[in-house]
Amino acid sequence: CCSASFMIWQITTLIQEYRNFEVLTETVTITPTAMDFPEITICDINDISRSKVEAAGLTRGPRNETELFQLSKTVEDLIGITIFNDEEFPDPTKVWSPVITFQGLCWQFSPKDRVVQRPGVHAGLWFSANLDPSDNLADSVISGLTLYAEQPGTPINDELASVMVEPGSDALVHIKKTDFHRERVAPWAVCRGDAPEYTETACRSICLMEEIRQTCGCRDKGDFTYDV
Repeated sequence: CCSASFMIWQITTLIQEYRNFEVLTETVTITPTAMDFPEITICDINDISRSKVEAAGLTRGPRNETELFQLSKTVEDLIGITIFNDEEFPDPTKVWSPVITFQGLCWQFSPKDRVVQRPGVHAGLWFSANLDPSDNLADSVISGLTLYAEQPGTPINDELASVMVEPGSDALVHIKKTDFHRERVAPWAVCRGDAPEYTETACRSICLMEEIRQTCGCRDKGDFTYDV
């Protein structure tokens, strides 16, 4: 009975001490003067060029990555003018890089400086896209672009959120960044050191590709080796 009484007194004391600690949880909304721009990837739903397939004497689409590059529409075919941070880039090859995804050959915006100097609709990225349905390989009622905005290094897969842009339309994509910082003051936190930098979307994409390789013995388009 004494042991039980002592245990109850000890637990009660610990609960009282815990409740006496000041709560330091705080939410702060900051409008930064500059921030790192996310990695923008655009994919033409009809990325294969009918004229290139016919010129190659083929009656089918690409069967490997080499043929994919040979038969896909080029970035000059797809992208017109690009404006980033109020600077115009008339040559899309200077700021757009090819990347293979599950959708085929896509293009990632890759400027030398990824920092956005100010918020709002007049900052960030603006570009025009040329969509020519007459050069599509397959007769399809679906055409347009798929746009992904992710942290740099995130492999593109069909589980990521995307924005569909139809031909002849404008799309305004609003982006908001949320940072979470771990509490380091005892007794509310017992964290020691820093965890490796990662994003949830990148981790999920990499794990999905790894599972496909292990289970099926194959890899999807855009599945390359990434360090976790």
